[in-house]
Amino acid sequence: MRRVAVLTILVLASASLWACSSKQTASPTPSASGTSSATPSTPTTSTATAMLDHEPTGTVTMSWASSSNKLTVGISMIGLGPNSTHPAHIHSGTCANTGNVIYPLDPVTATATGDATVTTTVSNVGGGIPASGWSLNVHTGPALTPADQYRPIACIDISNPSHAATFTGAFKPVPGTGNDVTGTAVVSLDPTAHSLGMSLTVHGLDPNTAHAAHVHEGSCEAQGPVVYSLPNVKSDATGTGSVTATFSGVTATAIPSTWYVNVHNTTDVSTQVGFTPLSCGNLVRGQSAMP
Repeated sequence: MRRVAVLTILVLASASLWACSSKQTASPTPSASGTSSATPSTPTTSTATAMLDHEPTGTVTMSWASSSNKLTVGISMIGLGPNSTHPAHIHSGTCANTGNVIYPLDPVTATATGDATVTTTVSNVGGGIPASGWSLNVHTGPALTPADQYRPIACIDISNPSHAATFTGAFKPVPGTGNDVTGTAVVSLDPTAHSLGMSLTVHGLDPNTAHAAHVHEGSCEAQGPVVYSLPNVKSDATGTGSVTATFSGVTATAIPSTWYVNVHNTTDVSTQVGFTPLSCGNLVRGQSAMP
């Protein structure tokens, strides 16, 4: 009887040990929050849009001292061709109907990033800043001849109905000169296909003309080098032009926040006349979307 009891105890103990051992070595079930079952995320297509507007832009400030009959004229501009030089004058008439030069001003000379600030003091200006009848033109340059260098790139009508001693105003496109150019550019990057797609549509060009267009590094306010060259934009009889392009072998995974789009005066960007920007827009990244 004792021998049977001992055997029974030994059998029960062995069964208990086997059960405990089985529980300790069992594989745990992964929790829903564990990372072991996560899958790599799928690359997304990113897009950016630029709203193009007239280029260059800037302001004019004037002040007249009655004690000395001196007129001080300050010009501040952005969006000019890098290191370019532009003649400037006060003309009679208006931007829409420009007359003769009344006062020549110091040339507007841009920095390497296309911005410029210049101040000219004009002597013997009797009567101060008039209520109307003056306009200030900045020309394509670098000279005033031939006609494509004389062509204005920005203008402002001087309106001073209160005969104040100071005036401040913003440059605007010159009517009828084909430089009031606006448009939209869209850039789409597909990192899976390593491709970059671009589309550009602009309005307000001279009819039936061709213009270089690029994506640049920098901004409309501080211009930089070309990143991608688009096909030339060719306008139709209404002054509208559109282009599309796709670039392969792109290794970038996101569109930089420091790109902008420029449409230039002609297709020959090796000259100041040709490179002069007509329209510009900074690319703004939008929401990503699945390809």
